Amino acid sequence: MIQLTEQQVERVLKELCDLELVEANEGNNRWKAVCCFHSEKTPSLKITKDGVFHCFGCQRSGNLIDLVHHVQACRHPKHAWRKILIHLGLEERKSAEKIPTLTEIQEYHRRLIENKDALKYLQEQRGLTVETILEWMLG
Repeated sequence: MIQLTEQQVERVLKELCDLELVEANEGNNRWKAVCCFHSEKTPSLKITKDGVFHCFGCQRSGNLIDLVHHVQACRHPKHAWRKILIHLGLEERKSAEKIPTLTEIQEYHRRLIENKDALKYLQEQRGLTVETILEWMLG
């Protein structure tokens, strides 16, 4: 299992969990933040440098994966761990997960529009007009 550095944990907390971290330096606690599990104004979430947390308001505890799992609404904790690794550049996205660029989308749409059978299908079976297809780059 990969061990994250304190800087990587801090980056995940800030960038993936959207936590505004305040230096805590209380015992093992490295940071404190407003808890993402319940509504509050005063930071009651204490976090160690390896991402272990405890909220003194709602009593929720866990690790960095639990935080990402909750904040990012991942289906499973293993998806949260993978999201962390990809975010930190420690693991590559699978090609099927690759997010296409705007240029790639435009090229795909251009080829779709040039395909008479595809265009006919969109008009007749889907009830779309050519104007709507072009304006919204549908297909």
